[in-house]
Amino acid sequence: MPRTRGAKAYRCRFRRWATKAPKHSSSSIVSSFQETSMSDGSYTHVTAAERFPGGWFNPDESRFALLPDEDGRLDEETTRLLEQMLNEHAATENNGHPEEVLAELVDLHARRIVLWPLGLLWGRSALGAIDEQWFRFFLSEIDPDFVNIRDEIRGSEAVAHLRPPQRRTYSFGLWKFLAAFHFSSSDTATLDDLQEAHFLALGGMVRPDGVWVDWATQWFRTILKFLIRHIAMVRADPYFGRGLDRTVFMARGKRNADPFALAPHLTWLARSFDAWVNERAIMGRKNQDLAKRLLAQALLEREVSQVDTPEKAFSRSNMLHLLHFAEDWSTPILRSNAIGRIYQFGKWLEDESRDAKGQPRTACYLSQIDVDRFREKALRDSEKSSGNEVFARPMPYRFHQQLKKIISAGDFTWPKSLVSGIDGRPLHWFTWKDPNTGAAHAVFNEVQPRQMMLLLDIPLRSIQARRLDSGEGDARRWDPVTREWGPSLSQHAGYWLAVRAGNPERGVFREILSHGSRGTTTITGLFINSNKTQDRRNLFDETSGYVIPWQLDEALQNLSAMRDWQEKYNPVDGPLPYSEIPRSIFSENPTELARSLIPSRFYLFRDPQNPGKRGKEAPSSYKVLLQFFYDSLEQLERELNEEDPGNPITIITERDSAGAPKKAIFT
Repeated sequence: MPRTRGAKAYRCRFRRWATKAPKHSSSSIVSSFQETSMSDGSYTHVTAAERFPGGWFNPDESRFALLPDEDGRLDEETTRLLEQMLNEHAATENNGHPEEVLAELVDLHARRIVLWPLGLLWGRSALGAIDEQWFRFFLSEIDPDFVNIRDEIRGSEAVAHLRPPQRRTYSFGLWKFLAAFHFSSSDTATLDDLQEAHFLALGGMVRPDGVWVDWATQWFRTILKFLIRHIAMVRADPYFGRGLDRTVFMARGKRNADPFALAPHLTWLARSFDAWVNERAIMGRKNQDLAKRLLAQALLEREVSQVDTPEKAFSRSNMLHLLHFAEDWSTPILRSNAIGRIYQFGKWLEDESRDAKGQPRTACYLSQIDVDRFREKALRDSEKSSGNEVFARPMPYRFHQQLKKIISAGDFTWPKSLVSGIDGRPLHWFTWKDPNTGAAHAVFNEVQPRQMMLLLDIPLRSIQARRLDSGEGDARRWDPVTREWGPSLSQHAGYWLAVRAGNPERGVFREILSHGSRGTTTITGLFINSNKTQDRRNLFDETSGYVIPWQLDEALQNLSAMRDWQEKYNPVDGPLPYSEIPRSIFSENPTELARSLIPSRFYLFRDPQNPGKRGKEAPSSYKVLLQFFYDSLEQLERELNEEDPGNPITIITERDSAGAPKKAIFT
């Protein structure tokens, strides 16, 4: 990679260590280096590069990476000097554009010694914010050939359909992404060199939990998706980068203003309320957060001196004001529940404030009688307001059966045909690499169809289906051919016994022995490992759940096929701890106590198209499943109207801007 120096010369403190590129081993050395050399925290800005198909890559957001030698070691002197240079720059006040540092880093990259952080051009490194136009001008003096690639992009088919102003901005945006990959890789110079692994690494940086990081602007997302779709089109690979460019993802919705932001006198309330909630095993904090918000908003209307301590805040006058304030707050049901939780919080404060003699220093002057009266009025208000509401209705059984046929017919013919209304790319396909041959194949993702078929067979909540365990860690396994039980030969067979788990049988398949006059018989039921009421009683641990004690052959065959598919196309190294599930998967926000009790699972409906570091080991999000349900209802509506055009039926009631169904008359 030749470089042309401009008229300005730069001092390179690394010259004597950079006379030749180091020799590299093809073996994996990254983890061992990071464990030994970086574990003491002595290097803040430097790490080791990772092996990559055809070269080396640095997927780190903020740290520079050195290429190790053939023994997997980094030159300590080079590492020290690089760390020192970056520390000096970071410590310099008003450092501005880092011309000298960047010049050295460009030179070190050209010599295959240093790879830049993947997030450098977005201000994520020790160099701080870098003006992108200044960077292009600066680089034109050092590496004009690479800068000229922008002009090549502007004249390419990628942006040919855009108007001139858009063509300029889009071509620069594409070049910026290419520059990020170029300087973080050892052998990436053009768009043709980009691989799917580049984008998977970028996805791990900008959507680590399936949710966009705050600094990834809408323009960033637009250009990134544009680039992925362009490469997919050029390479005739509609599955390229599908994991990052998935149409349905969890976006950050609008947030209400934080009532505590401008109220330092209510800091005690935020702190105490959170402490009360965290002492309880609660899967979702939404209702508790609403109660905290209601109390804070009511207290904000009072004088600061009247509410700056819990002793003052729970006075009778303040509680009467709260009851009056809440009369028109939110919906009748939500305000009723919130008042009840505020009462519970107040009684907790009383108990927590007791002195050595057992006397409370804080008295809660919100009584149970107040709560009961408020609830009675809220119930009357709810009955009045519900008269004009239109509720979604349950689906007739006939439609259930027809929907199952639509989904399953011809080995999922209809689901396989689904494409994005935005770019026409297949929705439920992904690229799978054969572990034996290394060949890449397009594989249909069966997770959503099989999950939906289960929900049509059995009255489960969607979150219960998504939480199901495949049974890969159980010692025994049901055979769908013989319909008998025997020792499991799964890769993870007997895992729960090996770790001495309290419940070693966690799979959805449940062997049930029946002892009668004719001897012992066996049926195969279903184990549903979560149940709203029982979970709360069992504190969400591994014993939560219930057994469906009858044999549903169609459902069992569907679930068995799902498990076989997962073991072939989406295998895992072990169960997934709840703490490592990407945030976008479950909308719940458990308290720390509940989170610590939720068991690890071999998720049956784990989705290989999920974003995030361990996303493919987790079930799909509710939004992804819901969209598949709406798509299925749309097809049902279409077929029903084709069968009986004289009596048209409307099932889909609302669509998004791309034409995808978003609301329906059925739940």
